Amino acid sequence: MSIHQFVRDRPFGLPASQSRVQKSAMYRNYSPLTMRELPVSITDSNKIFAAKWISHDEIAFGTKCNQLKILNVSTLKQFSIPLLRRQQTLNGDALRETPSNCGIHTIAVNPSESRVATGGENPNDIAVYSLPQIDPLVLGEKGHKDWVFCSSWLDDEFLATGSRDNYLCLWHIPPEDTRPSFGDDDPMGLQQGQGHAAQSGSNYGVSDGFEVPFHSVMQPVAKKLCQTSDRVRAMAFNSQREELAVTSLNGYIHTWDVGLMKQLKSEKLVDCQETVTLCYSAEHNLYCCGSYHYLMFFDPRTCASPRLRPSETRIRSLATVDNVLTIGTGKGLIRFYDLAANRFITCNCGVDWSLKAGNGRITENGSTISELLNIPPSDYKHAIYSLAYDRSHSRLFAAGGPLHAQISGNYAALWM
Repeated sequence: MSIHQFVRDRPFGLPASQSRVQKSAMYRNYSPLTMRELPVSITDSNKIFAAKWISHDEIAFGTKCNQLKILNVSTLKQFSIPLLRRQQTLNGDALRETPSNCGIHTIAVNPSESRVATGGENPNDIAVYSLPQIDPLVLGEKGHKDWVFCSSWLDDEFLATGSRDNYLCLWHIPPEDTRPSFGDDDPMGLQQGQGHAAQSGSNYGVSDGFEVPFHSVMQPVAKKLCQTSDRVRAMAFNSQREELAVTSLNGYIHTWDVGLMKQLKSEKLVDCQETVTLCYSAEHNLYCCGSYHYLMFFDPRTCASPRLRPSETRIRSLATVDNVLTIGTGKGLIRFYDLAANRFITCNCGVDWSLKAGNGRITENGSTISELLNIPPSDYKHAIYSLAYDRSHSRLFAAGGPLHAQISGNYAALWM
């Protein structure tokens, strides 16, 4: 029995003896002493900011050095996916205009798991690929003027994105059967076709003598300024209320009606420092937000007077499965919060239950860490920037890297 199944079944009641046996089994099989870490070596990338499972065996992840990679967890083999370029970049122009030192901060899979959205070669753009083939479908441009930090699918065709430019964009990606197929004689045929992708035509290229499948270019169907925000950082979609929650780095949480693309309200957070992660729990109808000092829970009806739980470690990532909230911190710890019991999950000894990340990889020389932090490089702990469960909720992929901008490296592991 997994911890998620145990917490989900607990409200229905169990016989006392059975409860003790199953609780004991839960701790025996899922305590930090027995849950095993399988490190994943990634030698040519810096800081993994985003990751999602795209199949039973494959994970897509994006890095600070603007790489999109696929990891097969069965073979531990990796391969890179070419990022989609703007048309002028394909023609050799404006390459110098592409911002650097940003990377891919978001990866989102639609509800039917037929598409994945992530950043383009220009981090202001959004790129969509088909699954499971990972063929390029469409590049969204001219929506944001700064780095795209977050994205969320509203359904299988509509995608919302947020950026440092304080704008939210809504994109429409029509079904693939409305797009030109591979080998179409008229790559600009979308001007006669359907959908919002018809606004800018299509592109294709040649690599090693082989034609690359066409991808269309689109512009957002709606673009709205997020009032009172300073750099949109994270978002979560509430399907029950058809509502989008957004956090910004000036310490606000904002809610939007996605049908009207209208901002409903903005509330000042208790802790304004590093509000970089947000998720939604459908089971409890709660927004969960992590910051420098607190774990905060909001009722979507008001978003005011949140429940607070102090955190001694910076919260960098969140993921929910049933009643369990998984928390990635800035000090290499993965913690677990029981939303039903409203407390951190503890071991039998009463200590908070947590997983300690391994050493990962540091590419800078040891003197850099010693000078910055006055600790030996072997004691350095990576931040957990991304958490992703597989479909069965039995495998957790955790990834990240050094919290300090001056230090390069990465951490990736599969916990089972």
